[in-house]
Amino acid sequence: MVNLGVFRTTLSFLFLYLVLSLPPFLYLNREVLDAVVESLTVTDPLTLVWLLIGSGVFLGLLQAHEGVDRYNQFFTVPDRPFALVVSLAFVLAAISWWLVPELIFAFELQVTLTQLLSVILACQVPMVVFLSFMIIIERAPASSQ
Repeated sequence: MVNLGVFRTTLSFLFLYLVLSLPPFLYLNREVLDAVVESLTVTDPLTLVWLLIGSGVFLGLLQAHEGVDRYNQFFTVPDRPFALVVSLAFVLAAISWWLVPELIFAFELQVTLTQLLSVILACQVPMVVFLSFMIIIERAPASSQ
């Protein structure tokens, strides 16, 4: 039998990430969204690459469910400063998809798409680092004293 608890925590992690990132991004970019949707086709090789990357991330999160469980515990019970930092890293990663472009447009900075995506990916690093630490801590054997 499949343990649905593993899927529930991973899906809640992804759902919260997508809720914080996708609706604001779509709302703020609604004027160009139709052009983007028209340019995407099922036969577009880049679309297939993004679908494969997304599937790989989802499968990776399923494999790393111990870390995702720990991450979700920090969300539900932010009782220490470290838990608040972990939660803020998650929020930064999620909102960076729409906040970074909006800040660049607001300040009228001249950046390339590569530079923009590099800044967004840099905002993902703290969350990924904390997630990796959560996995390591969960898998490390408890020391007996």
